[in-house]
Amino acid sequence: PPPPPPPPPLAPRSLQPLLDSVSWAGLCVYEIGGGGISRISMRDKSTGWADYSIRIDANGRNAVCEPAARNVYMRGFLADLYLRPICHVCPAKSGRSGSDLTLGDFWGIADCAPEIADDKGITLLMVNTPRSAPFVEAAPLDLHLRTYAQAIARNPAIRASARRPKKRPLFWKEAGPAGDITAPIERTLDAMRPSRIERVFLSLRYRIGKIMHR
Repeated sequence: PPPPPPPPPLAPRSLQPLLDSVSWAGLCVYEIGGGGISRISMRDKSTGWADYSIRIDANGRNAVCEPAARNVYMRGFLADLYLRPICHVCPAKSGRSGSDLTLGDFWGIADCAPEIADDKGITLLMVNTPRSAPFVEAAPLDLHLRTYAQAIARNPAIRASARRPKKRPLFWKEAGPAGDITAPIERTLDAMRPSRIERVFLSLRYRIGKIMHR
């Protein structure tokens, strides 16, 4: 039988849940600039690339900077609770986007090139077409050639769509059409937490994967 159609698109949610989920965000932003937010960075590197932060600036001043691992909104985002439905059936994987170049974060660079892993962030630049190669070679970039296998080792999103979490419907059921989503995120993440046996299995699978990609 044909695969089921993807779920209908969900209306974009307000940024307010993001502000509510960051410690003291509402207080800082509104006291500093009367709500005048000038910049929101979901992966700010003030605390390093590996331990990036949520950062909100108001009127040119930093209002909030909180490690992503402690931010409720970001934890739910990284658990794929509120990706757009198309992200789970993305048609642009494995170079099918038709683009000349692909840019992204080179997660796992420390495994294949520890000499340049400085915790400041390394960009993955993939040359998809021959016509783009001369432009890349002429650009003032600090280039380090790596294989495709090394690029995808810790970047599976290059080839595969994000998996649809089994508990995603639970989050949307509890979140409702509006309102604070902090509590629904926390409850859904608790329900998604793997058991001890599952954690051991995941750890072994990760270690085996690292060995196979050496």
